[in-house]
Amino acid sequence: MEDRKDGDEVPVSLERLAGFAQTFGGEGVRELNFYHVKEEEEEQVMLEELKRLFCEKLENGEGQSHRGEHPGCDQNEAQGVQIPDDAFLITCLRVWQYSVHDAARVAANFARFRTRQGWPYRLSASSLQRELLSEVHWLLPGEDRAGRGVIVYNAHKIREAVSAGATVCGLQQMGALLLEVALGRPGVPERGVVAVVDARGVGLDILGRFSVTDMGRGVAMWKDSFPCKIKKIHVIGLPWPLQATCSLILGLLSAKLRGRVSVETGTTRLAEEVGSGNLPKELGGELELDWKGWVMSSEELQRT
Repeated sequence: MEDRKDGDEVPVSLERLAGFAQTFGGEGVRELNFYHVKEEEEEQVMLEELKRLFCEKLENGEGQSHRGEHPGCDQNEAQGVQIPDDAFLITCLRVWQYSVHDAARVAANFARFRTRQGWPYRLSASSLQRELLSEVHWLLPGEDRAGRGVIVYNAHKIREAVSAGATVCGLQQMGALLLEVALGRPGVPERGVVAVVDARGVGLDILGRFSVTDMGRGVAMWKDSFPCKIKKIHVIGLPWPLQATCSLILGLLSAKLRGRVSVETGTTRLAEEVGSGNLPKELGGELELDWKGWVMSSEELQRT
């Protein structure tokens, strides 16, 4: 399959792609659904190269020093940052469509960020129970019409969550945890995620809930530091007093990501792109979302 740049349109149908795979053999491909997943043996070869590049980036100062545990890491230069586990690194490979250099860059940035912040590489649902039950974030059970995961940021719930004892740092970890869960779903590493920011009813007082450190952390945790491609960001009902702040935040994003942000007054477009059946009633859909019930009983969440 020809390599594509992120965001390129796919002009052919799945049926035609499947036909090509049958005609030309399709060796080394386990799944054909816009993207391909390589055979395990080929992935393992790439995984070893990724580990080598990861350590090289640390040695060159592209990751924070930490004790490397993979052959080839210089012990003096790589003190403090441990290499992530194989499952995480394979996710990096799949997200970046087997570009080993891109996967190594993101893995090194991820390790550097988590080490600096004192965050574990694998976040735990049990340690974030209060934040999860706050409903500041939702991970929807279904996908949008393009097969992408959907995560919702309920900005209006931040005030109540912080008043109840949650920290902004904990809420940020909650968002990262839910994206880790999303990446465990078939197809999401390859297709990416859609983010929905529900800003309806949010006032200027919300800014007082975030310190400069919180804001910097919130940008750094996603800026080329996590193996998940955000394909679209819907900002719903942004009050005019916060529009200037929104512009400042957008200015911190890459031009490509800024181009994926859509500021909308209502939920009509969102319902069209996600599908009413997969969208909670609170966002103009038909889905009865029992979020707290899911938090308490979800097997995929408890596996984290």
